[in-house]
Amino acid sequence: MGFVLAQILAAILFVQTRDENRWSNMQNRIDLGFEADPLDVICKGLPFLKERLAAQGLSLSAEQETELQYVNDGDGLRALLFRAGLILTAKHPLGINASKFAYQEAINLECKPAIHGAHIHIGWLDTAISIGIPGALLYLFVLLSYTIQGLRGAKSENGKNLFALSLAITAFTWIIRGMIDSTQRDQMLEMQICLITCFAASMYPANNSSTNGLQDAEKAT
Repeated sequence: MGFVLAQILAAILFVQTRDENRWSNMQNRIDLGFEADPLDVICKGLPFLKERLAAQGLSLSAEQETELQYVNDGDGLRALLFRAGLILTAKHPLGINASKFAYQEAINLECKPAIHGAHIHIGWLDTAISIGIPGALLYLFVLLSYTIQGLRGAKSENGKNLFALSLAITAFTWIIRGMIDSTQRDQMLEMQICLITCFAASMYPANNSSTNGLQDAEKAT
C-alpha cells in the first residue's frame, strides 16, 4: 500500500512540474467561481462577475484579468457549475426527463446562458439532475452494494479471490470518481456497468455451482 501511495504522489508531483503555471494558480481560479451567485454569473457572463468584484472594492490586475477567463472555460467554470448544480438539483429533485443533457435543459429554464457548459462535471449531480435525487441515490446504493459484496468475497477467501477484490476496488473507484468528473454518461457508464457486473458474476466459479449441484443430487438419491 505504501508503494502505491508513493507512486501516486510521484505522479502528482511530476504533473505539477511539467505544467507548473497550470497548477500553481488553480486555487485563485477556483475562488473566482465562488465570488457571486452562480446562476447570475452563468446567465449574465463575465461582465456581471467583474461588476460584482468591483462593487466589493476588488481591482483586478492584468494577471487576475487573465485568470478571470478561466471562469468562462477552466477551473473557475468547474467551481461555478458545481454551485449551480446544487441549486438546480434542489429545484428539480425528481430530475429532468432522464435527459442526457439535463444540465443544459435546466439552465435554459432559468435563462439563455452567457457562459456555456455541456454538463456539471460532477457525476452525482449530473445524475441527480437527470434522473432525480432518488435515482442518483439508488445507483449509489448499487455501487455500495457491489463494493461490500466484493469486500466480503475477498475476505472470505483471505484476499485470494481476485475477482472479488477487483469488484470492490472498481465499484468504489467509480463512486469516488463520480465526485470529481461526470462519469455516469455514454461509454463511461457502459464501461463501469460492464466491468462491475462481469467481476460480480466471476466471483463464484461455475464449477463450484455444478459441483454443489452434483453433491445435492447424490444426497437426494
